[in-house]
Amino acid sequence: VSQCEFVVRFSAFGTTREHVQGAGRARARDSVVYYMDNDPGKECGLADDMTKVARDTSLPGPSSHFHKLPLWVKEVKGCHPWIHPDTGAQINLMNAGKMLEDIVQEVTGGKCSTKQ
Repeated sequence: VSQCEFVVRFSAFGTTREHVQGAGRARARDSVVYYMDNDPGKECGLADDMTKVARDTSLPGPSSHFHKLPLWVKEVKGCHPWIHPDTGAQINLMNAGKMLEDIVQEVTGGKCSTKQ
């Protein structure tokens, strides 16, 4: 990847994270990213915003709670587990992976897996 001189993004990507990860593959000096289905100016602007937020040390990181907790702690109030207020359904570290796998399988008709 360190010698990659260009990346071609053929299909639209839905998040700034996808943009940053895809563009990050072009690591050679003066490398170029070609966009076929997104507005490059808008996406680069959003990536710049994301970089500013990521470098802002006054903001807490999304997983900062979990890195500081001992393994026996099972709850972070208002953060983990997430419990639906009406149904009581719960998303937690133990079931989130299975839920994601189920969604990927359904959306791709079983052609893709999070384990690939």
